[in-house]
Amino acid sequence: MNSNIGFSSYSQIKTEENESKFKKISENKLLISYLLISIIIIILGIIINNRNHIIKNKEEELSEIDKSLSEVNSNINNYEQQINQLENNTKEIIYNLTIIKNEISSIQSEYDQLKTINMKLIYNKSDLQAHKEFINNKIEYIKIFSKEENLKNEILSKKYLFQKINQRLNSLYINESNIITNLDEFKSLAKAEIKAKCYDSVVYDFNINKFHNNCDGYPLLILIKAKSGEKIGAFTSITNEGIKNITDEKSMLINFEKNEYFFNNRENKDCFVYSHFDEFPKFGKDLVIYRDGKGEVFGNNCYINSGDSNKYLMEEKKFEIDIMEVYKLKL
Repeated sequence: MNSNIGFSSYSQIKTEENESKFKKISENKLLISYLLISIIIIILGIIINNRNHIIKNKEEELSEIDKSLSEVNSNINNYEQQINQLENNTKEIIYNLTIIKNEISSIQSEYDQLKTINMKLIYNKSDLQAHKEFINNKIEYIKIFSKEENLKNEILSKKYLFQKINQRLNSLYINESNIITNLDEFKSLAKAEIKAKCYDSVVYDFNINKFHNNCDGYPLLILIKAKSGEKIGAFTSITNEGIKNITDEKSMLINFEKNEYFFNNRENKDCFVYSHFDEFPKFGKDLVIYRDGKGEVFGNNCYINSGDSNKYLMEEKKFEIDIMEVYKLKL
């Protein structure tokens, strides 16, 4: 056997095997590389796809957030408008409250004035006499149970109070009028002398019993000041005894503001001075005085102005009485 040939053949075979193995390994490596690259590409594709999906979700979320922000901004604008409206309403309410407060203050002031006037009206003659009797009883009590020096001071104080009370009582009978200050022309026409004031609505209100108790039995002069400011008078020369119809040809009506006198129309037989114990006098169909402090003028039916028959006693037909005074007369 030839050894050279065998070795050479072996080497060649070995080399071929090695080349074959190397080629196979190279092919395997290349295949593995392809596989790895494919896997990496697939993985990258998956990652990119997931990322795109995440991005799309985020974009959708951002879009929803934008919508929410838009709604929030819209709500904020609405709230701002509502707040502005509330501020305007609040200012208006505060302004109205200020007006109401001022009106309440004005009403309170008027109420206080009316309350003061009312307190003055309720103190009539009987109230003052009762108060005087109370003071007398108190003085008697003090005389018995107080020391002499304190008693003297108290008596002096009560005497001063008595003087004030007596002045108030006497004011019911003085001839000074709160309506008319000059009655000379009336006295001349009526040929009458004023004796005393027998009735005053400021003291007695419109108490018909006080009127008849104090004034019946005398010729009378009635003075009236209306709340509108007009001042009128009515005169009857016949003694008022609460009789229903009095024929008084000398009776007259007077408008002191215009200095006009309205004399009884003797030709009209229905022109009585109507008097009743439960009413104030009525002068024919021309002047009526009601018990509720109101009066009414019907026209020139029974009393005519000597200068002009078309003139009326008062401008207004119905009126409210502010003050009414009645005086006893001596003809």
